[in-house]
Parts: sequence; structure tokens; C-alpha cells
Amino acid sequence: MSLKSYPILPLAIVAAAFVGTLWFLAYRYLTLEDVKQLADALSLYARDNRPTVIAALLGAQMIGMAFSMPTKALLTIMAGALLGPLIGFFTTFTGVLIGTTALFFATRNLFGHSARERFGHRAQRLEERLRRRPILAIAGLRLLVNLPYGPITIVAALTDLRYRNFVAGSFIGDIPIVLLYSIAGERLVTLNSASEAIPPLTIVILSASGILLIVGALGGRKDKTHS
Repeated sequence: MSLKSYPILPLAIVAAAFVGTLWFLAYRYLTLEDVKQLADALSLYARDNRPTVIAALLGAQMIGMAFSMPTKALLTIMAGALLGPLIGFFTTFTGVLIGTTALFFATRNLFGHSARERFGHRAQRLEERLRRRPILAIAGLRLLVNLPYGPITIVAALTDLRYRNFVAGSFIGDIPIVLLYSIAGERLVTLNSASEAIPPLTIVILSASGILLIVGALGGRKDKTHS
């Protein structure tokens, strides 16, 4: 079978190479120490060129989220250090939502139909549960700090979950986490790892809240209005 028989294959190969390069660069050059050095070098520049820094951080967060890269925590911490907790929060939070939206629609348009055909009744059962209280389910998953962010978006996009419910749940669940990371930017120099940005007790509270939301959203009797 030639590539001409499957015109999407060359595009998929190029896309995979591009994403792989981005992931390599993120892991190689976006460590906490790199963030500290960059924030220190840009601190004076950020005071006089705030719009440029805002645009750069927003764009970087958008790209990171769109390609499901591990950029959310470190870029938010750096935004908090350079722009202050409030502006840093709004900057990176906006980037997270836009990038996540791009990943959601790209996944749905490219793979949604084929995934539903392949997984059949298993996907249907998941969709039926998500339809009950979709906003609570997504919000609960977002509150699980240590859960990978991108896969949640991808799985949601492969179901028939409405975008407005997905983005509303992401909005609710992301707010406390992004805000905490942004606040941690004020003490960037004292952090030894990104995991120290959110205190352990806070992580436990957020995770417990997330689990309660997920259980409440997916459990219980089937909503007759959706049957």
C-alpha cells in the first residue's frame, strides 16, 4: 500500500515529528532551574514590556496545551513571577483554555468518528455516564492535580460530550490550580521542584474534592431525561 492510498499518513508522520520535537524541547529546556534563570533574566524586561511578556507567555501556554505538553505548571509559575499572581493567572489561564480547546476540536475532528466506531458499546457507556452531570465530571478530573492534563481532553473529545460542558468543567476545575501555581511564582527562588508550588495538604483537599465530584457525577441512577 502506497502513501498515495492514505494521504493522511505523510501528514501524520510530519505532525508526529513536530510534536516529538516540541516534547523534547520542553523536557530539555523547560525545567524549574531553566524557569528560574529565565525569570531572573527577564525580570527587568517584564517591567517595561509587560504586553510583550503577556503575549509570549499566553502563546507558549496555548501551544503547550494544544500539543498536550508538560508546560502548564512551569509556565504558570513563571508568569506569576514575572507578571504578579493576578495578571499571571489570567494570562496563563487564558492560554490553557484556548490551547485545550484547540486540542479538543482537533482530536474530535480527526479521530472522533473512527474512535466511536472502534470502541462501540464501551464508548457509549462512558458517554451515557458523562451525560448525567458532565460539568461536574470534568471539573472533578481537573482537580486531580497529578492526573495528566492532555489525556482528559482527548478522551472527552472522543465522546459526544458537548464542548460547552467540557469547557465549563475545565474552567471550574482549572481555576484553583492555575491560581495556586501563579501565586507560587512569588516564591520561585525558594522552590526546589514544581511539586512544591502547591502544599501537600492543599493537593489532598483538591484531590478529595475532585473525587467527590467525579463520584457524584458518574454515580447514581441513570437520568431518565437522557434515556
